[in-house]
Amino acid sequence: MLAAIVTDTHDHLENIRKIVEIVNAEQADCLIHAGDFVAPFALISLKQLKAPVHAVFGNNDGERKGLQAKAKELGFEIHDAFHQFELDGRGFLLHHYPLAEKVIERDFADREFIITGHTHEKKIERVESTGALLINPGEACGYLTGAAEFGLLDLKSGEYQSVALPSAR
Repeated sequence: MLAAIVTDTHDHLENIRKIVEIVNAEQADCLIHAGDFVAPFALISLKQLKAPVHAVFGNNDGERKGLQAKAKELGFEIHDAFHQFELDGRGFLLHHYPLAEKVIERDFADREFIITGHTHEKKIERVESTGALLINPGEACGYLTGAAEFGLLDLKSGEYQSVALPSAR
């Protein structure tokens, strides 16, 4: 099973379309979005996506009713926060904001993968206390860091691969 992981698309339509192309070409089993789509029109490109979507709102998702309506039209839901789900028998926690290790250890110790966004900086590391793989794929928009990217997670091997996108700068 292959999961595409993305965050902070911030209305970058070209990169959203490119992500959809790559996810479809790789035949990923799902797309996990850790927030900050920003506007409902940014979801239109997901219409071509051949995989289900798991998503949470970010701090820049101001038009939540419009985003939720468009997501529903496309067959998925955007969760408020702390969305927990299973893929291929493995536990995921999806949240826009970074989490302290103590919070992960106390409240989400059974999750194997913790997916976050918000900082726009890629961070892939093991949570020492629980062994979970913490993944912030970096920003898909490229607006702050100039490095637009997302990632592919192979659930069988647990290996994560970054995928570069055209930069916004």
